[in-house]
Amino acid sequence: MAPSGRVVVRGGDAPTVTALRTLIAEAQRDDPLAPVDVVVPTSFAGVTLRRAVAAGGGLANVRFPSLPQLAERLSARHLAVGAEEARTVLTSTARSIAVRAAIAGLDPTPGSLAAAGRHRATAELLEGLAAELDDAGVDGHTGAPLSARGQEVLELHRAYRGHLGAALPEARLLEVAVEALAAGSAPDTHVVLVAPGRRTRAEDRLLAALHAAGRLSVLCCDAQDTAWAAELLGQQVAPPAEGAATAYVDLVVAPDPEEEVRLAVRSVLAHLQENPARPDRIGIAFTSSRPFARLLAEQLSTAGLPHHVPGQRTLAQTVAGRTLIGLLELHRRGYPRADVSAFFASGPLLTADGTYVPASTWERVSRTAGATRGLSTWRQRLDRFEQQGPRHTGDEESIRQVAAARSLRLTLDGLAAAAEAALGAPTWAHAAEALRVALRVCLGDRRSVDGWTLRAEADLQRAVELEQQAHDAVDTALGALAQLDATGQGPDAAAVRDAVTDALGTAAPSATVLGRGILVGPVREFAGADLDLLLVLGLSEDAAPARQREHPVLRDADRELLSPDLATLASRRADEQRAWRAALRTAPQIVLSCARANSRTQRRQFASPWFLEQASLRAGRPVGAGEVDSPGSALPGLRSYDSFVDALDRGGEFTSVHELDAARTVLAGAVDELAAADPRLQRGLVAARARARGEFGPWTGGTEELPEGLRERVDRGHSATSLERWATCPARHLFRDVLRVGRLEEAAEHDSVSPADRGSLLHDVLEEFLRPHLGTPEQPGRSPDAAWTPEEVQAALDLLDTHVARLERRGGLGRHPALWPVQLRELRRQVADLLAADSARRAAERSWPIAVEAAFGDEDALVLDLPTQGALRLSGRIDRIDATAAGGLVVQDYKSGKSSSYGEFPKRGAAADDTDLTDRGRRLQLPLYALAARSLTGNPAAAVEAYYTFTPDSSQRGAAMGPQQERRFLDVLDVTVGGIRAGTYPANPGAETYGGWQSCRYCDYDRVCPTTRGEQWEQVRTDEAVRAYARLADPGPPEPPEDGQ
Repeated sequence: MAPSGRVVVRGGDAPTVTALRTLIAEAQRDDPLAPVDVVVPTSFAGVTLRRAVAAGGGLANVRFPSLPQLAERLSARHLAVGAEEARTVLTSTARSIAVRAAIAGLDPTPGSLAAAGRHRATAELLEGLAAELDDAGVDGHTGAPLSARGQEVLELHRAYRGHLGAALPEARLLEVAVEALAAGSAPDTHVVLVAPGRRTRAEDRLLAALHAAGRLSVLCCDAQDTAWAAELLGQQVAPPAEGAATAYVDLVVAPDPEEEVRLAVRSVLAHLQENPARPDRIGIAFTSSRPFARLLAEQLSTAGLPHHVPGQRTLAQTVAGRTLIGLLELHRRGYPRADVSAFFASGPLLTADGTYVPASTWERVSRTAGATRGLSTWRQRLDRFEQQGPRHTGDEESIRQVAAARSLRLTLDGLAAAAEAALGAPTWAHAAEALRVALRVCLGDRRSVDGWTLRAEADLQRAVELEQQAHDAVDTALGALAQLDATGQGPDAAAVRDAVTDALGTAAPSATVLGRGILVGPVREFAGADLDLLLVLGLSEDAAPARQREHPVLRDADRELLSPDLATLASRRADEQRAWRAALRTAPQIVLSCARANSRTQRRQFASPWFLEQASLRAGRPVGAGEVDSPGSALPGLRSYDSFVDALDRGGEFTSVHELDAARTVLAGAVDELAAADPRLQRGLVAARARARGEFGPWTGGTEELPEGLRERVDRGHSATSLERWATCPARHLFRDVLRVGRLEEAAEHDSVSPADRGSLLHDVLEEFLRPHLGTPEQPGRSPDAAWTPEEVQAALDLLDTHVARLERRGGLGRHPALWPVQLRELRRQVADLLAADSARRAAERSWPIAVEAAFGDEDALVLDLPTQGALRLSGRIDRIDATAAGGLVVQDYKSGKSSSYGEFPKRGAAADDTDLTDRGRRLQLPLYALAARSLTGNPAAAVEAYYTFTPDSSQRGAAMGPQQERRFLDVLDVTVGGIRAGTYPANPGAETYGGWQSCRYCDYDRVCPTTRGEQWEQVRTDEAVRAYARLADPGPPEPPEDGQ
């Protein structure tokens, strides 16, 4: 064991590996088996340094932990022997429970952090803040003059620390490790600290204690590390020369991220061809996991290169995790039929008798039985279906449906009982076991999970194995929830749901293993690593360095007062810059790349400052973004590619057999010869050529007539919204309503109340407020002259507060608490203004409300006779219907958005006789609701006016539903339904705007549409099959008159 530590500076004469070998040899000079801990900044540094050092003669009793892992090992014996009570390391789930308990114990004054923290997203933000404060050693007591929000944070943190029980935060664990060293109970080891980086004061105290015990050596890689280590160890050490070239840097400009990845893989193949290097000596770093993690995993797998890409899935996104969270969410929402059907179709769920759920059969049975929401309703409707259903006809299909209804009811009962047992458990130990039971109720025992392999096709076996491993990991994570009893906070339903979500937020098992093959990960993970080649992708503006903002709750001014260990915007930027510099020191050969365009947004990109800095170093002069991207640029070390074909044409290694085939055939003009032997390539070639020629057919949205069964299902699902989808973009209707392709879930949260929740709030308040005042078409329930009184307006505002409280309990108030009071004041203003405007309108038009949330469907469905398509059944729900003294009707549909989005509709009182109430088929609610209002009131000849009422300003847009509007509506529906049934589904991107295509900006299927959708639409719109739709949705300029006209 070395009697004292020393500082070694990594430099040109002392590479990291050589210096590290020297320090380890010194620590084991007297005993070759003396324990040594090499503390590394990242896992990538650990695996690469361990192998590089071991290659020089092997290693014995040398570990490569992180500093927290070292602290846990140093303190383990001291905690077990010297503590008065058993202490455990604080987990993220235990922290979550403690934070939520602290929030619940504080006064939820409107606008306060405690009030906003009752929303799930804000609570998660506060949990992350609690972790920061723990790491910084903030104990909740300070005399610093904090802001009002800072004082709230401190008060919450004090309350949170009181709920931790026996759990130790990481900073406290570091202190226990110091105590263990002082008491002599820490295990014997010498610590070599590699590239210390930014540290907290608690970490510094541990390192100082290790130095005092003669157990610390430091390997520094930059001037900041060197200065700190020299002061700690009391040595005079010259810092490394700053700005000296440490690696040979090549620069690549690719046309898009996809080609950027392909070029990187070609560089790896070329390197392996030229150098006898192992793949694990190569790293590929990216500035953003999207899209690079997925693209790299695909391309490296295709190239047959071993690699490790950090898993992009969490346990919550696996079959087991998704199923359990889905069950708890179903229970919270009251088992709505659509959600139940989606749940049963989401995975290999089992029925009550242990067979796989027949999801499609159950969906049809539940629809036929009339099940809607609520367990009691499900039981009642399914029981009635069994007793009075099709069984009496005696045919086999009817008997099967009755059996399916019985199995569905029993399975739902079992699922509900399992959910209730977990959510109502008295202790965390009971909750943990009940959750594991609930998982078995859904998916069966381990033998059932093993059976997934038998049902999978050969090429899916590996994916199934990962799901099986994830199932075991989920089961283990659920079992660990029993440890939360140590916090002293008992579970309730909300706490159990939150704990499950948190526990399953960890990474799911990955198909790759760290250390086996090429290392792939974020730039920061390569700090301290030792490689032969590093490629860095995604060096475009705004990505490197990334845009950052201050913390939304605890601002930098308060952070500086609370603790120097709390990260500020400036320190985070400095850390990012330092990680970048460290990455550039990991290998003698570096390749930096950027893309000149984002293929998803179709927007131009420029090289980042970091890329330009290295380009300037290579050129020996300043280099700008324009010069990097200019055609024929002759900058040293720069390679620029225009396209995929350009890259193939310029040679190099091929990443797959497909690229080799492309090079041999596409460039030689012999692609048809290759396609003849490969049906998949043949289909792709046919598709590409059809799209290029603008032919309307299977590859451009022409599916031909829908099969009878599918047509019946699509017809049953027609609503104003689904038909509007087709009129806006038929391809979106195909994905959503015909193929039922689910949307891709994102992890994003709204800053405040989501637009959907805001609209629902106002709908619910107005419905509940108006219902007691409803009349009939003949008799007012509220006189037109009776304005809403101040007391009644206040009653409506009280209803709003009640519904807001429900939304808050459900976790819907947004992640930025400071925004919510402003939003609430705005909603209260809107309610008051709507009622004032309503009083004036009722008096002016002599009207009164007769229905709110008036539903039509099933037996009350509106049946329309279309000119060519025949009968069409439609269902829906009308926000409000008023009757007038003149015998007419007024229909209102509330909109919580701005009226400017409905500029095609005239303001109330400004409509012309030929006003189009369909907006070319994209807005069908007003005419549909007008006809439905006639049907619901039994007055088919009633004069009807239909308006959108915009809650932000109480304005209205719309018109009377006259004969011309009714004909137009039926004609639009005829084209729409006819196009759907005929299989006309072209992609119509709409007008091109700065933010992209108008119809594609918020479309869930933007990624699956071709990037040439604009050109494709202009070509297919003239096809006979598309012409009727084109005249409806995108008529274009009028055709010039013929000669003589």
